[in-house]
Amino acid sequence: MTDISINMLLIGIVALCLGIAWVVFKSLQWAASAPEAERKVEGVKPVEGKPISFPEWKKSIVVLPFENLGRPEDDYFAAGMTEEIISRLAVVPEIGVISRTTAVQYDRAGKTVPQIGKDLGVDYVLEGTVRWDHLHGGPGRIRITPQLIRVADDTHLWAQLYDRIATDLFQI
Repeated sequence: MTDISINMLLIGIVALCLGIAWVVFKSLQWAASAPEAERKVEGVKPVEGKPISFPEWKKSIVVLPFENLGRPEDDYFAAGMTEEIISRLAVVPEIGVISRTTAVQYDRAGKTVPQIGKDLGVDYVLEGTVRWDHLHGGPGRIRITPQLIRVADDTHLWAQLYDRIATDLFQI
């Protein structure tokens, strides 16, 4: 790949993360309009046993590390996607975002979404997968599948498949 191709790929990845963060934010706004009884999680205690407290009006989310379904050497790409999404969501004042350091503790921990939600005191969990099919002599294809899950009832509120050639990520 040339320097221009690599730069275009990196810019495309950032654009993708912005798009995912926007959709998650809008989904959280939609979910926040649900009746209070549907949004409340009872008996919430974080891992250390100290209560995590968000203002009642603020929705809380943890972005779990995206699972790399590609080659092991592409783990960095999945981790980068996770970090970008966390960074983009963290600047939205209406959303409380659990830190990446804490979220990483739940990577393949064998816990269910309701268990993770209860541990961390969050309303929503964003998880997903990343696949990068490297084509010989070409840019390859990237597939990212984020899924937003409401902790209270373990249901998917939103999921989206982003599947593009690595050079046209701006279309995502």
